Amino acid sequence: MKQINIESPASDHGMMSREESERILSRLQEVREHKGTYKFTVASSWSSDMRWARNRASMTSDRRTVQIFAFCEIAGGKGSAITNQIDDISLEGVLRSAERQALELADQRPTDIPMGLPPIGKMPKALTWSDRTINRTVEESAQVVQHACSLAEERSFLSAGYIESYGMTLGSLSIDVYDRIGQLYSAMTQAQCSATVRHPQGTASGWAGLARYDLGKVDEAAIAARAVEKCVASLDPVRIEPGRYTVILEPQAVADLVLPMFDSGNSHPAFRRNAENSGKENPYFMSFDHLVMRDVSKIGIRIVDERITISHDPNDPELGILGGPGTGPVTWIDKGVLTGMTYDRAYALKELNEDSMVARRMSFRMEGGSSSIAEMITGTQRGLLVSRFSKLRVVDSRSLLMTGVTRDGLWLIEKGKISKAVRNFRFSESPLFALNNVDQLGIPTPVYQPFTAPEIVPMFPQFGLTQVIVPPLKVNDFSFTSTIDAI
Repeated sequence: MKQINIESPASDHGMMSREESERILSRLQEVREHKGTYKFTVASSWSSDMRWARNRASMTSDRRTVQIFAFCEIAGGKGSAITNQIDDISLEGVLRSAERQALELADQRPTDIPMGLPPIGKMPKALTWSDRTINRTVEESAQVVQHACSLAEERSFLSAGYIESYGMTLGSLSIDVYDRIGQLYSAMTQAQCSATVRHPQGTASGWAGLARYDLGKVDEAAIAARAVEKCVASLDPVRIEPGRYTVILEPQAVADLVLPMFDSGNSHPAFRRNAENSGKENPYFMSFDHLVMRDVSKIGIRIVDERITISHDPNDPELGILGGPGTGPVTWIDKGVLTGMTYDRAYALKELNEDSMVARRMSFRMEGGSSSIAEMITGTQRGLLVSRFSKLRVVDSRSLLMTGVTRDGLWLIEKGKISKAVRNFRFSESPLFALNNVDQLGIPTPVYQPFTAPEIVPMFPQFGLTQVIVPPLKVNDFSFTSTIDAI
């Protein structure tokens, strides 16, 4: 696929080129008035989406934004400000605002930890840009929506969903207390499609979706057809008793279940001096060591099935991760053993005696096996096939025990065959428990993990693209606690 030059994205989309970003960053650098640490970010974005409901297009939009962020720390005081104006007067004004805030909070104490600098010439060559995504037209989107609605109408179903193309450029300049300068420029795209098809009487529901940085890898017609197929297959569900079942989790259900493992718990503490505030609620820590006054992690201990490896690599051509400080390759779990945890620059300087960090990243790949879902079904005497989960929340941080519900397709398997659709269940289970009861693993597949928080990307690039690649799993003794009436 021909790629456009991400140094100078298409100007008709309103995104900043490297040269434009550097001009703004240079201007901010010139008008500094104090000694301290500074970070300036220039973020520009374009997005185009179309939504539909009840078999009719309901909304389309085309948005362009530019945001300038200024952060500074002066004598221990911190200040920040934001503007969407790029003229020289506005740029100077946003910096003065940040500096005033910092001076008001200053206590003349030297900065303990200098601000981390973006590495120069060390950025991973991540695949995050696709011209196919950025050149999506409204007419193409309308054809996708028309096709999806037609498929649903042929079955007298109702469909709803959305398609979105998104592009963003990110320029950043950091200056620490020693006047060292680091600068980076990144560009990314994201394409996503989600379709839900329901019976008009609310007796069946089907869903399918996918998110990738490259629109050419999102088969929107297949997504619409899959949603219709699942709705047909889930007609007239019957009620069965809750309990522990062997389950076959489709890749989307696996991603839904596993993602909370990487939400916030897998972080090193910097210095925890109080046992009461230790990592006793963290699933990746064993205890608080009163001798050295810090938590003892489970690094080096097997926490899940030995066939499972979970890693993050910006150079993975299927992930498409936005580069930034702390975005190098990392393996969280290697053959079942916990091998990596996130930490910030302060922790690395104090504990590891090195200037580094490992940022929290919600994108990952879980290695799988060779079994297909069909093979898993054939080898199951009695169990359930799960499409996906919804409304998940952690009820016990220590064990990562979660609750949630099944959605958009749940089927009973008997004697190696799908026998009937069943009513949805509420479950109560920990992903750590489930990943220790794996029977079979399938081939890793990209799933729907949408780009949900563009407003925080300028300050935290690691949250940008959240692509997840996971295999289907066959898991024993999965706990369903009650039936629910919702489809």
